Amino acid sequence: MPLLVKTDSQLNLLYRAGSDQARPVDGSLRDLIHPDDAPSVESTIRNGVRAGEDVVALDPCRLLEGSESRACTAAVSLFYDADGEFVGAALMLTESDSLSAAGVGQESEVRKLQQRLQHQDALLREVQHRVKNDMSFVHSLLSLQANSAGNSMAKSALLEAADRVLAVGTVYSRLHQHHEVEAVDGQGLVNDLINGLGTGSIPPSVRLTVECEKFTLPRRAAVSLGLIVNELVTNAAKYAVHESEDAEIRVAVSNHEGYAIRITVRDHGPGFPDHIRRGEGFGYGFTIIEALVEQDDGALRVWNDGGAVAEVRLPIGMED
Repeated sequence: MPLLVKTDSQLNLLYRAGSDQARPVDGSLRDLIHPDDAPSVESTIRNGVRAGEDVVALDPCRLLEGSESRACTAAVSLFYDADGEFVGAALMLTESDSLSAAGVGQESEVRKLQQRLQHQDALLREVQHRVKNDMSFVHSLLSLQANSAGNSMAKSALLEAADRVLAVGTVYSRLHQHHEVEAVDGQGLVNDLINGLGTGSIPPSVRLTVECEKFTLPRRAAVSLGLIVNELVTNAAKYAVHESEDAEIRVAVSNHEGYAIRITVRDHGPGFPDHIRRGEGFGYGFTIIEALVEQDDGALRVWNDGGAVAEVRLPIGMED
């Protein structure tokens, strides 16, 4: 029976489907192919990506099953995002000695396996759509409650909570609209987040400038990135604006060889007080940032340089 395997852009395994239902798997393509054949298989796929091919055929190779291996042939479908960036591959592996016996039945089995994977992708997109709608609903409820709050502290707290919900909703909206299943266009996500903030959270007197390099990050890191950008920018707007009628917030996101990103937010306000620069007495927003950074093995730095400067470094490697 043929085996259908789906990988991400780094050729890490995501799903496999054979005699059972399609199911998530861990590891890399090298865990599935005999060590003597794996370099050739990976090279063929990478060459196909560089050439912009949609389908490539592999030379006969050996499929590992425990301590044994089986000869097989494989066809590979290559997938790209809207910008032409490679996002993953699907390999159809068939045992060589079963080719003649499979006949029409093999084609039918292939179609069934492809339909299963398509069904799972459709379910995932539906979940993303529902989460996006639920986030929008919660954001509206919090905003309405803030407008009727009896004091300024309660109103501010509710609006900040609404901004956080909006940031998470923006992430899921992008995942749904752009079908970013395994990898997310980080540059597009940052721009979406900043545009969303600019519609109400940032006073009109504030100039918000963004410089963001291209990068791709795994889906699991997208929500963390969304919340971190939201907290850094809204915090800068909250404390810098009062000191200047013509304040500016500068956001820079740089990509370090595809393994990490650095998010830097600068303002021209009074700067961080001494206890914050020592890492003491963080407010709720920076406590969230600190927790997310620690969770993702990143780093947070704050200092003053003509205003407050906050920098977060996050690993974004596609490996789990």
